[in-house]
This record gives sequence, C-alpha cells and structure tokens, in this order.
Amino acid sequence: EKALTLQHSLESVLLRKSKEVQLETNQVEVATSAVYLHIVEKAQGDKGSTGQNGTVSDDSAGQSDDSAGQNGTVSDDSAGQNGTVSDDSAGQNGTVSDDSAGQNGTVSDDSAGQNGTVSDDSAGQNGTVSDDSAGQNGTVSDDSAGQNGTVSDDSAGQNGTVSDDSAGQNGTVSDDSAGQNGTVSDDSAGQNGTVSDDSAGQNGTVSDDSAGQNGTVSDDSAGQNGTVSDDAAGGNNWTLAD
Repeated sequence: EKALTLQHSLESVLLRKSKEVQLETNQVEVATSAVYLHIVEKAQGDKGSTGQNGTVSDDSAGQSDDSAGQNGTVSDDSAGQNGTVSDDSAGQNGTVSDDSAGQNGTVSDDSAGQNGTVSDDSAGQNGTVSDDSAGQNGTVSDDSAGQNGTVSDDSAGQNGTVSDDSAGQNGTVSDDSAGQNGTVSDDSAGQNGTVSDDSAGQNGTVSDDSAGQNGTVSDDSAGQNGTVSDDAAGGNNWTLAD
C-alpha cells in the first residue's frame, strides 16, 4: 500500500513537471513567433523604394476604421503608388504623400470629418480630396509640373486651396450649397480652373501673374462675384456674371 501511494505521488510530481515543461515550451514558441512576426512585419513594412503601399482599413473600432477612428499614414519615398486612406464616419483621415514621381492615392470622408493633405513634390499627379457632408476639404498642391486634383464639398463646407507653382493646370474648386469657394491661382504659365457656387455663397478670386488665361467666376443665386485679373503678358480676362 505504501508502495502504491509512493507510485501515485511520483506520478503526480511527474505530471506536474511535464505540464510545467510544456508551458515553458509554449512560451518559448510564442516568443519565437513574436520575434519572427516582428521581423516579417519590418521587412514587409519597409517600402522605401519602388514598392506599393497597401490599404489601411479596419472594420471594427480603433485606428484605420470605418467608424469614428483615425486612419493612419500611407507614404512612399520613391516611385511607388500610395494606397487608399478612407473613413466613412466622423473621423479624420491621415496623410498620403509621395516624394518622387509617384501617384498619390485617394483621401475621402463621407461624413463630418476633415480630409487630410494630398501632396506630391515632383512630377506626379495628386489625388482627389472630397467630403460629402459638412466638413472642410484639405489642401491639394504640387510643387512641380504636375496636375492638381479636385477639391469639392457638396454641403455647407468651405473648399480648400488649389495651387501649382510651375507650369501645371489647376483643378476645380466648387461648392453646391452655402459655402465659400477657395482661391485658384497659378504663378507661372498655367491655366486657372473654375470657381463657381450654385447657392448663396461668395465666389473667390481667380488670378494669374504671368501669361495665362483666367478662368470663370459665376454665381447662380444671390451671391457676389469675385475678381478676375491678369497682371502680365496680355492674358485674356473672362466674364463676370450673376
């Protein structure tokens, strides 16, 4: 009987030790997996050259989220295409930028948020910044030889600024309801876009300092038209009408 009791005691000790060893083994495996995952994420996330950035999104609560969160940053320093940053509700969109020769992605917010900034320092095309409801649109700019995108707001917001410092075409600034339109300007040899407001707003200023043609300023209802001027080199001024 004592021998049987001793055997059971030894079996209990061995079983406990076995479980402790298994637990330690599991912990080592988890730690190893975490290190491997970190290495893989670092390798995949380091897209400093000629890579394509992916999509930042999350369907449930937190960052990069369809509801009430803030989206992260998507950027690529060289020759890649940036992904898409979007938020469907009440959040702020992040920043999409590309320092060289790439195309910037799309920044949009369907409800009550502020859109981020879309910019490209060299020879690329800027994406689209839009907000369907009650928000302020961000800034679209290109420092060199690219085309600026579109800035628009369908309801009660203020449109941002569209400008190009060199030889590009400026985009369109418009607001369908009760907002103020922004400024469209080009410092050199480009064509200015269109500034219009369909209802009860004030139109902004369209000007070109050198050798370009100014666009159109018009308002369909109860607003004041802005100024159309050209400072140099025989540009044609367009029509002011209300």
